[in-house]
Amino acid sequence: MNPRHIKLKNLNNIHRKARLILEEHVDIEQTRVLPNFDLGVCHIGAHSYVRGGEIHLVSSIGRYCSIGNDVMLGMDKQKHPLAYASTSHEVCENHKTQSLSSTIGHDVWIGQGAVVMSGVKVANGAVIGINSVVTKDVLPYEIVAGNPARHIRFRFEPDEIESLLQSEWWKIPIKTLRSFDYDNVPKFIDQVRNYNGSKACYRRFEISNRKFLIKS
Repeated sequence: MNPRHIKLKNLNNIHRKARLILEEHVDIEQTRVLPNFDLGVCHIGAHSYVRGGEIHLVSSIGRYCSIGNDVMLGMDKQKHPLAYASTSHEVCENHKTQSLSSTIGHDVWIGQGAVVMSGVKVANGAVIGINSVVTKDVLPYEIVAGNPARHIRFRFEPDEIESLLQSEWWKIPIKTLRSFDYDNVPKFIDQVRNYNGSKACYRRFEISNRKFLIKS
């Protein structure tokens, strides 16, 4: 049985050798989670959802991420040998590659059908357009789109981006965040700066061998 405040559509979509650590209020729908082997555990932060697709070589997904349907995160760049006589692993049994993990920051929005290649770092506040293929790092609050994904624009002015990053607003409890003027970025930044309350505290759960374990 799934713990309270964790939504997991189908535990069988999680590979038996995959390991996840989930904060409360995570929602994973029709999403295959493959093991990332030597890279260890994949962490997913509170209030993030993945509508569908595949998570492979990913070490972390931050809080408040919105990830659409048919999204592939951490696709292996070097799965088959290009310099060998054949690209088939049936022939090239000794072919091995070094896997690199992807990281997804806080408050990232990834549109339907997007692909994020392994080793790519998607920073806080970034937006990835529908059906984009991301082959290089995405900067904080940058909007990218296309195949390969290219810079479109930044969501805010440089000083606002820096203030949002320094504020680490995702550490504030959700009820407080909802009371702030989130539709007015300068006011929101001031409210976060003046906040003196406690940080958000979420229980964590581990999925290992398709079983839930309470972490903390």
